[in-house]
Amino acid sequence: MDVMFVGQAAVEVGHRLGRTVIPREITALFYHGVIPDNVGPIVGGRRLIHPEALDAIVTALKARQRAETPAEVTTDVR
Repeated sequence: MDVMFVGQAAVEVGHRLGRTVIPREITALFYHGVIPDNVGPIVGGRRLIHPEALDAIVTALKARQRAETPAEVTTDVR
C-alpha cells in the first residue's frame, strides 16, 4: 500500500475501529505530538500517512477514547 492522505487514513482507521473517524481526529494526534511528524510529513500542504503508521493511529485513538469515556458511576444506596 502506498502513502495516503489523512482522509484516506481516516477511512482505513475507521474500518479497524468499527466507527467513523474524521480526518481532524488524526490531524490532532500529529498536532498535539502524540504521533511524531516524521511518520506523517506535510508535503505540499497535505499530510502524507505511511501505512505502517495506521496501527499507531488506531492505538492512539483507542487510548484517547478510553481517557475521554467517563467511568461508570454506581450508587450503592442501602
